[in-house]
Amino acid sequence: MISDKEYVEVFPCVYFSDGRVAKNVFIPVGTTTKKEFSELLAKGYRRTGPFFYRNQCENCSACIPIRIDVESFKPGKSQRRTISKNKDVLVVHKIYEKAEPRITTKKLSLYQRYVTLRHNQKDIEHIIALNSLHYGFYATREIDFFIDKRLVGVSVIDEAEDAFSSNYFYYEPSLYKRRLGIFSILEEIKYCIEEKKKWLYLGFWIKELSKMAYKAEFKPYECYINGEWVRFFE
Repeated sequence: MISDKEYVEVFPCVYFSDGRVAKNVFIPVGTTTKKEFSELLAKGYRRTGPFFYRNQCENCSACIPIRIDVESFKPGKSQRRTISKNKDVLVVHKIYEKAEPRITTKKLSLYQRYVTLRHNQKDIEHIIALNSLHYGFYATREIDFFIDKRLVGVSVIDEAEDAFSSNYFYYEPSLYKRRLGIFSILEEIKYCIEEKKKWLYLGFWIKELSKMAYKAEFKPYECYINGEWVRFFE
């Protein structure tokens, strides 16, 4: 059951450094079912830790929820090259048992290297950030990526009745030329099809930011604009 409690938080925008202020609405995960989570995703919600949240910024609409209709998706030329470049990657799907630990020393080390070298985040409490990704919702799954038995990438995805929500992906920063971020989404799309899901939610698309704009490369995609999902083919 979706909680009827809402919490509002206002804080400096993490995407823009021009003084913008973000406003998020939070709902406790509680006993939310996969069907109810589908309804929340369709309204633009995401998950962090034990909360679902959506943007309600008053003076900015740059963050646009985006999703892929996986059955309509066809990889483009560049994406096919990325698949070919990563033929040696072993992909392992993980569904957790109740008491099974989700964070290991290898994952923590990988995450620390990733956020330090790719996002220049040096003072973050890494274990707290990882907890917010891996814990908080019973229907969270994981896709692990290995090269020669070495963990090189971790994709955290939340399961809804008709969709997967791509929560976060962290990877070995020295392998950035492999485009593992793109490769992970392609694998998530495959996983959606295997699990008979209709949608893959990619979080927010921010056209002005290059590190977020890549999400529009997965065509056709849909954006949540003014309370409606609008499809784009180009």
